[in-house]
Amino acid sequence: MIALWILLGILLFLLLLLLIPVYIRAGYGETVTLDVQYLFLKFRLLPAPEKPKPEKKPEPAPKQEKKTEEKKPNAMTEKAKRFINAEGFSGFMQLVGGFLKLTATQAVRIIRKIRLRDFDLYVMTGGEDAAEAAILYGQVCALVYPAAEVLFTLTKCGKRHRRISVDLDYNVKTPYVQLSAAVSIRPLVVVQYGLQYLIGLLPIYQRFQNPRKRKTQNAPAGKPVRN
Repeated sequence: MIALWILLGILLFLLLLLLIPVYIRAGYGETVTLDVQYLFLKFRLLPAPEKPKPEKKPEPAPKQEKKTEEKKPNAMTEKAKRFINAEGFSGFMQLVGGFLKLTATQAVRIIRKIRLRDFDLYVMTGGEDAAEAAILYGQVCALVYPAAEVLFTLTKCGKRHRRISVDLDYNVKTPYVQLSAAVSIRPLVVVQYGLQYLIGLLPIYQRFQNPRKRKTQNAPAGKPVRN
């Protein structure tokens, strides 16, 4: 009985950890920055810390060149060819379509659970030619604002936490972008939809490993001719 209570306590503790959100902050300007924070732990992923340069060792004596070995065929490519031979190209495209649909569906579900805490995007356009700079400004506006609106709708970002600005300056020779964003997500969401993705991926993987043979239709036999 004590062991059962200990097991339940461990499970509740793990559930609590999965409910605590992970905070991710990204930035883009002169360099790309990416920080991840969970509880009191904070990690800098980008830019990656510089590794100490290893000491130079004396170069070994040149060895005799070995004969180039023949490249082995890619296992995935061979399986794809076998699948196409068994089910045809249409069957292969149906399999790929099912994989892409499953991936996109689970990705959108995860994105909908992401909380966009802060979003600040500033784009400055310009160029040596005034006409080209004006065209570029219109293209950037037509791309940035609708895409950002879709993002804000999916992540349910409030108007107070989002700032977007696209400017045009003919004195600027090279356009540039500055971005700062902060998001949070609960690990439980990633675990839940990740398991659903793997379960949905299992029949696709099994079919890819064991393709079904195409059915061949025999032509109907002709009727006997009466004398």
